[in-house]
Amino acid sequence: MTEKIIEFFSSLIKNEEFLVFVVSMLPIVELRGAIPLAVFQFKFNMLKAFLISVTGNVLIVVPLVFLLGFAEEHFRKYAFLDRLITNAIKRAKKRTGMVEKYKSLGLFLFVAVPLPGTGAWTGALVAYLLSMDRKVAFLSISLGVLMAGFLVTFFTTFGFWKGLLLAVVTLFILDRVLITVLDKFYKRA
Repeated sequence: MTEKIIEFFSSLIKNEEFLVFVVSMLPIVELRGAIPLAVFQFKFNMLKAFLISVTGNVLIVVPLVFLLGFAEEHFRKYAFLDRLITNAIKRAKKRTGMVEKYKSLGLFLFVAVPLPGTGAWTGALVAYLLSMDRKVAFLSISLGVLMAGFLVTFFTTFGFWKGLLLAVVTLFILDRVLITVLDKFYKRA
């Protein structure tokens, strides 16, 4: 039985799709690291890299948004985790400005711009610190991850200038759709 378990996990580690999926869920790295890994290292086409990375990055948002309070309450009992949480909160507090001002749109933009420290993990922490509605936070972060996925995929696949041009065109087209979705969701919330 133990051999089968070891064999199963060994096969997962060798599975390139699984590795990209897991990398997209990691803090700091997220899809900004997963998409280039998929395209450059594993030679995935842009759609496959995008879909696996965005899926992994959105899936990690669920426990982040809905369980951060529970995790903070229970993990602070341990000195190492308490220091880790305290440091993460200090860093996230420095980034609350735009989200505080623009609410869900600010959270969306914060996550959508693929810069260091602006991904789903920090976005979820910022939403938690600002006591945002969890459903609204989840939607804003997920849409931000989707947009960041487009941008990183375009930059990775086509280089900076062509990627920038494709990203601007995509943003122009998706702008109305995303804002409409956020507006409708807000009116219900």
